[in-house]
Amino acid sequence: MNGSEDVRREWTEHLRKATGLSVTGKKAFCAYNAFIDYLEIVDEKKLELVFNEFGEDVRKEIIRNSWSESEEIKSIEEVFSNLIHGMRDGKALHIPCYKPEIIAWLEKRFGGADRKAIGGQAGIIANQLGMLGARLVLYAPRLSKDVAEALPKNVLVPVIKERKLVFEKAIDSWEEKKESKVNWIFEFGRGLRVKLGNEEITVPRSNRFIISSPPKAIPAFKESFKKHLSELGRDATVAIFAGYHYLQPWYENGMTYKKYLEKELENFMKMKRKNKRLIIHYEFVPVDFKEIEAGIVEMITKGVDSLGINEVETREVLKSIGFQREANEIERNECAFTLFKGGEKLLNKLKLKRVHIHNLGYFVMLLRKGRNCPKPEKAREACLLASIVANVRSEKGGAVKENEIRKGLEIPLSEIGFRQLEDFAERVEWDRDLRNKIKEFDKKKFLRDGIIEMKDYYGLIVPAQVARKPRITTGLGDTISSIAVVCG
Repeated sequence: MNGSEDVRREWTEHLRKATGLSVTGKKAFCAYNAFIDYLEIVDEKKLELVFNEFGEDVRKEIIRNSWSESEEIKSIEEVFSNLIHGMRDGKALHIPCYKPEIIAWLEKRFGGADRKAIGGQAGIIANQLGMLGARLVLYAPRLSKDVAEALPKNVLVPVIKERKLVFEKAIDSWEEKKESKVNWIFEFGRGLRVKLGNEEITVPRSNRFIISSPPKAIPAFKESFKKHLSELGRDATVAIFAGYHYLQPWYENGMTYKKYLEKELENFMKMKRKNKRLIIHYEFVPVDFKEIEAGIVEMITKGVDSLGINEVETREVLKSIGFQREANEIERNECAFTLFKGGEKLLNKLKLKRVHIHNLGYFVMLLRKGRNCPKPEKAREACLLASIVANVRSEKGGAVKENEIRKGLEIPLSEIGFRQLEDFAERVEWDRDLRNKIKEFDKKKFLRDGIIEMKDYYGLIVPAQVARKPRITTGLGDTISSIAVVCG
């Protein structure tokens, strides 16, 4: 791009300024899913050894089935066909498994996970924001001892005592005899080469395959908390919710997912009763029961201000709520421009105030103008701070402390991000529909600040970093979304 060195210098300065933002002291609330992840770092020799233990016919079947992904893991063979599928495309996969014997087999056969860490969107977010010094309250319907022990000491949980709401350290409030839900996660690194049967796979992008075990609790507040939700919301700037992907079409007690979500929308209103500026953020995860995914998304976003989602999930949600053309465009040519066009549909159809799409090397954000809308420059810097923390986390292999943030300045903004920035600018010039919505488009200015202004909202294309030697990818999207919304 013309003047590319100047553009890079300016964005490097944006990145440096982002370290001036801080999570410390920010008041945030998050719910619901917090459990334990078993992380297995894929090693080619170990994987080849386990794979070759299957008979020849089974190995051939696994390879045949690896060209698509399952909706549910029902066998050991499906574990391997989906892992191969994810590795071949460098694709993030999250697939439910309702057979505990499969998780037990994996733990036994792989000699236990390489490491255990706090998991679940709410758990990961609470852990990372807490490590950065946020005043964080976590509500988990089922708080086990191992989760409580994994959380920073400054993370509090709400407790009802003598009909009053009090806050205690998580380590003092775990519930006895409550076992944690466990997810098994395969992490595979870019450049990993594995020979399986007659096929040799080279992983094009670091990513992970999550085998999700059944939830042990419904993502909902206990009845005893309903009277105190306005107190919970009063002291927070942001309330982050996740875990709705575990909802089922119906339950034995006669309840349906719709009935639970109707109650949840009432809860959101109660949380905002004493704090009209409270931002409610929904961190999306693909729904286990695909037939209710559109219903969950369309219902829950009636009470939500902000949505965090990745590129694969964006395509999936667009398809489920009726925007097949935009989903197909992303599938044909995944880039900042097609994701932006899809993000517009989500913003308007779901009547959101904020959509944040995170992808490898860049972010796409849409901000509706009006009350609580941050300045786009501040939102951009919040995205860059999120990039720094996520990439330090990826290289470190765990949660980041505030004094480690500046290490992230050593990681350059990605060429992927700069290419997307220029590609977007060029597409704006020939896309009449988008060009007509933009108040004024100055290409040189856009390349330097990543901001476009429409009549009703702002659009941001933000180059991000890419970890040089990623150790983990699990939880990076949750980290990015939460830091960006808390600091933006």
